Amino acid sequence: MADRVSTIFSPTGQKYYASASKPAKTNRSRNIVAFIVTALGVMLTSYFGYLLVSRANSPASKPYLYADVYFGKAKIYVNDKEVGETPLENFVVKKGNNKVKLESEGKTYQTTISFLAGSPTLVKRDLGTDEVFSSGLDLWYEKSASVNSLSVISQPSEAVVFIDGTEAGKTPFSTDKLSAGSYDVRLEKEGYEPQSGRLNILKDQKLNASFKLFPLPAPTSIKLMEGSANVYDFNSANSFVTSSPQSWAKALIYWNKTRGINIMGYGINRELVFSYILDFDGKFYDSSGATVEANTVLLGNGKIAYLRRESDGAGVSAPAKESLTKVGTSVTAGKTAKVKTTETGWLRMRSQPSLTGAEVGRLNVGDTVSITEEKPGWLKVKNSAGLEGWASSDYLQLQ
Repeated sequence: MADRVSTIFSPTGQKYYASASKPAKTNRSRNIVAFIVTALGVMLTSYFGYLLVSRANSPASKPYLYADVYFGKAKIYVNDKEVGETPLENFVVKKGNNKVKLESEGKTYQTTISFLAGSPTLVKRDLGTDEVFSSGLDLWYEKSASVNSLSVISQPSEAVVFIDGTEAGKTPFSTDKLSAGSYDVRLEKEGYEPQSGRLNILKDQKLNASFKLFPLPAPTSIKLMEGSANVYDFNSANSFVTSSPQSWAKALIYWNKTRGINIMGYGINRELVFSYILDFDGKFYDSSGATVEANTVLLGNGKIAYLRRESDGAGVSAPAKESLTKVGTSVTAGKTAKVKTTETGWLRMRSQPSLTGAEVGRLNVGDTVSITEEKPGWLKVKNSAGLEGWASSDYLQLQ
């Protein structure tokens, strides 16, 4: 007996999509290799949603629901009535519109779907940390006029749709050219986690697939900020990611726990990597995503994740730089600077980072110096003769 619907659907883990314009076979082969390597290292412990429904053991003439989450457990409500917890299988509902809600630890997903008698409906979600940083798939069938069809929508739209490895278009996407049977469907969009599933096209029915893609809160590989020994660069050009720094911080922590983070190319780590997170406004967050004052940060040998908007350019913002100096670290140590033009033709080196500090030496315009420390408005520098002192950062050009 043929399967009614056979679906394997899961977030794709650490496989990222770099360009919407190059889904060629060479890229696909490279992606397959990357996926296999990742799977061998970490995906053995990942959760894969698996749904296998046969005509023999499913309700033959009534609408029925399958609901699940990727991580943890969730309560399930149908039309505001609690009906169980995930995973829920073969749950019979009334024909027509039904409201389905998944709820876990204060996070919810809710949708209204029209159920077709004798056909399955799937609601599978990663509830994430909030409405933005979450993902999932809803699948449902509709009667069609003597044609098999597939309709795919996504949030956000303009995601590239691949069917059995071949690019078919972008969302919103629809086709009536598929014969009845199973197909691998994958969605990719730059800046978002890819989603994929094996979907079953049924004769004379329309299959609707609604995807929600998870915005990437972390780059593929994390690198140190230039000039720092413990501040790491988490950059994003996605305005959905950067619009709320605290939401970004919480999503980064969640991502670290559920997908893992690749530090300096050394492999995926699902243990909490960073002691604190610092945003471009100069605010610190602890390992739970709660805001903490800079004067309470006890860094020690810990690491800091810096949330950088790509539109701000390279390096840390001025507010973030000030916060780093308060906790005794910086991103300029190890760099060099060149003395700018001054009215006097030279620049004082002082014993303290203050105008009241005693003069310990002078730098000529055009001199190149090494930076050893930073305070707000001041840089501790060393000249070619080995003399150290504090100089105004207003007159030093970083190189």
